[in-house]
Amino acid sequence: MTGDDGACSRCGTVHIDITVEDGAWLDDLPGADDIVGQACTRALQVACCGEAVTVSVLMANDHMLANLNGRWRHIDQPTDVLSFPSDDRSPGTRLRRPAGSPPGGAIALGDIVIARETIVGDARRQALALADHLSHIIVHGTLHLLGYDHETEADASVMEDMERTVLKTLGIPDPYLAGPA
Repeated sequence: MTGDDGACSRCGTVHIDITVEDGAWLDDLPGADDIVGQACTRALQVACCGEAVTVSVLMANDHMLANLNGRWRHIDQPTDVLSFPSDDRSPGTRLRRPAGSPPGGAIALGDIVIARETIVGDARRQALALADHLSHIIVHGTLHLLGYDHETEADASVMEDMERTVLKTLGIPDPYLAGPA
């Protein structure tokens, strides 16, 4: 599936390529792919500067995330989201076009992979609306593609503030009032 393209004055055209690997996503939350596309696009519109961009999102399951988490982070368990940026970035800086890429083409920011069972389970345990929690997880993963992280308390504060800003534009309450995502 391909998400709708969006445009904004800060980041140009946004293209989200969404693949639903685990069809149970759409059983648990009809329209989950649309929610993913909207949340990712909005995060890019709010937090991104500069060029036209593209992002790939894979809507997978715990088994796939456990395999990827083990391979890339040496943690042998699933997680809710993994982001694979295509380049090192700093939050809030203008995106750079990779050397040798044609002018005018979109910058591929990277890939996001999400785990259905973990996200659905976390939403239930935290008594959160699944659509809101999924949006938060996608915003979080998208911000990682833009260089945001939460390795230090200061970095986490900056990232959480940006998440709140993006989620507010989607009409989603502050997820950190309910507890960590």
